[in-house]
Amino acid sequence: MMRASRWTGLLLMAGAAIGCRTMAANPMANVAARVAEVRLIGFDALPPEVLHALRDRLPKPGVALTENVEQAAGNLAVETLQNHGYPYAEVHLTREAAGPGLTRLLVSAVPGPIGYFGRTDITGNKHVDDAIIRSRLAYQPGELFRRSALEQSQQQLGALQLFKSVRIEAARVDRQPADVPILITVTEQNRWRWNLSLGYAAGERLGIEARLANMNFLGGAR
Repeated sequence: MMRASRWTGLLLMAGAAIGCRTMAANPMANVAARVAEVRLIGFDALPPEVLHALRDRLPKPGVALTENVEQAAGNLAVETLQNHGYPYAEVHLTREAAGPGLTRLLVSAVPGPIGYFGRTDITGNKHVDDAIIRSRLAYQPGELFRRSALEQSQQQLGALQLFKSVRIEAARVDRQPADVPILITVTEQNRWRWNLSLGYAAGERLGIEARLANMNFLGGAR
């Protein structure tokens, strides 16, 4: 029995990159076979060292091929292509029977055209200047497209604590332009607000702080 999944798309919101997935019906969804092997098809556009690193991170023989394992493989494959200049990459995952209880996972790529960062449009900001937002972007127009640069930009904008949400997406993806237009949509915090934050992480001090903060005082994000 064969089953195919497809991974594509690029959207960053609240710090997460989301790969859009479509899947064929699978009556054996609850049966986790073991991986016999993983074959990469159509990844020749990647540099050899990048391809080698990708192979090392994909499921190893003997691993149970669960939905989560397959999802992680699809995310990793499309992310690798998008981090090396292929913003419109699609990845198809197909399962093939490879013996009793064993499955061969075929990871097939359609990289699409190479892309570069194009124009960036910003919307939703009423008090925070465009210049403040642009100063936190981790890319410049004309640079080779990298998904990681969009993720870093989202994190750096979130660190300003000026926005309730930050959404970054590649625009007009249906046309696949070589210069990829980027749309940033922000929702600003209230200029005066109670900022209640609870921070916790392994090895870090647990703290709680409540303060009245004037966000973006006089419109300069100072």
